[in-house]
Amino acid sequence: MELIAYQIHDVPDFQIEPAANTRAWMDASEGRFAYRCLPLVMANQFGWIIRCPITFDVYWNGEGIPGKGLVFNFDDPDSHLCHYVQDHFGDGILTFSVPYLFRTSPEYGLIVRGPTNAWIPNAAPLDGFVETDWLESSFTMNWKIVEPNRVTRFDRGFPICMVQPYPRALLESVETKLLPLDADPELKASHEKWASSRDSFNRNPERKASEWQKDYFQGKTISGEKVEGHITRLKLGTFEKPSG
Repeated sequence: MELIAYQIHDVPDFQIEPAANTRAWMDASEGRFAYRCLPLVMANQFGWIIRCPITFDVYWNGEGIPGKGLVFNFDDPDSHLCHYVQDHFGDGILTFSVPYLFRTSPEYGLIVRGPTNAWIPNAAPLDGFVETDWLESSFTMNWKIVEPNRVTRFDRGFPICMVQPYPRALLESVETKLLPLDADPELKASHEKWASSRDSFNRNPERKASEWQKDYFQGKTISGEKVEGHITRLKLGTFEKPSG
């Protein structure tokens, strides 16, 4: 599976890099407790991020006509990077023009979305799926300003976009079933053993951090068996300019 980012314009401020496993709010959680949730930590890393190239405030006056609703206040109003941020669609939708044309291997596209487990107050990222195995144009990254008449701030370096390659035929090829847990007695027994253990742990007000149940984090079943292929960190490729 190949993912190529062709530079339409050489704009170093639009950094593209593997998403980090950390988040500022997780760092600030009591005792960094949020990092005990491995699914959160893994989802943080599931893609490549593109960073905001410039710091600015944006104000939506409630107008729905493109070019009439968003008022921008850039920290550096003379920067050429201001042109990459627009009121293109109206209705309080903020548009970033991404200076890359992405290409994926056949039958793969890109999920284009906001950074996992991160947010900007009063702004929601709008997700999209792009068939980048054939598309000859670039795409935009869009954020919806939620409430009008409030100032919303985007800081330079904040990850405004995450891209994730995805096989476009996968979801429709999934065979779905709904079964009672009794249909798998062995799985039911394991689940009940886990549920009893977790309930006992949660009911203990004197539990210590060292007693935290780490089976999933360590890739172990409730019986203590190690699971082959368990992952706790991703190492994604970086986008480097060709030498010469």
